[in-house]
Amino acid sequence: MPRIQSEFYFDVKGRARERSLDWAVSVQKAFVIPFSVTGQDRLELVRLISRWLKSMHDHNLVYGDLSWKNVAFSVSPEIRVSIFDFDSTRLIGAPSFTGHGALHTIDWTDPAAVDGPPTLDSDRYRFAALAFRLLVSKDLRASIDPETVPRSLPGLHDTDVQRLTRLWRRACGPSGTRPTLVEWCSALDVPVN
Repeated sequence: MPRIQSEFYFDVKGRARERSLDWAVSVQKAFVIPFSVTGQDRLELVRLISRWLKSMHDHNLVYGDLSWKNVAFSVSPEIRVSIFDFDSTRLIGAPSFTGHGALHTIDWTDPAAVDGPPTLDSDRYRFAALAFRLLVSKDLRASIDPETVPRSLPGLHDTDVQRLTRLWRRACGPSGTRPTLVEWCSALDVPVN
């Protein structure tokens, strides 16, 4: 971050000047990159993110701000993911590590969330949205629509696609009923141990 050129600085109302990686990459490029990789590579990105978020939840940590603005990845020489911006991360029931409150990233807000800090349930919704957008809609602003899931997806068996479709249906349901990351990992064929 300190090496970002000065033209990528921007003013945040009521705060000191800040910088952000999503300003260092043009918005067009940032939104095109995930879809320029193969379906197999997008599936592996989703698998890696599911494994990471499951690990967070296994340790009673809510990430709180899952969106593509906070995920960096590479596909060469191998697929790797790096997550950043832990401002809203918190232990369940505790304030965030940095004292920031609930975040409302445009196009990533859980429609069933209540006001207050992010929860495991809101993390689960955001993961479902990310997986749907990468694997099905290829549109980072799309709403989850289980009725549009095709019968097959690259790299998955038809039975796994059916399981994912059921998980996306539940993800659209009320808070507290969203699939856990263990369920997502299982449907994505990710080892959960």
